[in-house]
Amino acid sequence: ARRADGGEAPLEVVNLEDVPPREALRSFGERHPQYRVLVCGGDGSVAWVLGEVEQLDAPYRPAVAILPLGTGNDMSRVLGWGKYFRPQSLRARLAALSLSRVALLDRWGVAGSLPDG
Repeated sequence: ARRADGGEAPLEVVNLEDVPPREALRSFGERHPQYRVLVCGGDGSVAWVLGEVEQLDAPYRPAVAILPLGTGNDMSRVLGWGKYFRPQSLRARLAALSLSRVALLDRWGVAGSLPDG
């Protein structure tokens, strides 16, 4: 990958089964002052990573892009990254990352209970 100034941008692939997102984000952030994250997965993986980005205790919060590899891929579809991944489109999708626009999201949770019975 290339940076805007033409230099090489560091890449790192992390398997979330081996390294939780909080640890990966903290480690990469210690070595690189600014970076972006590409989540290759479905809505669950994306929500997990976004939750960890939100809780980062760091001066920088990275932008997160999605490569839809899940079943529903609702978040990816709504944000314009598409509902499906086709291997032949990988090069074009990766190239689009550097041209993409960052959008801020509101995240919230709902807690409740059902009546007994």
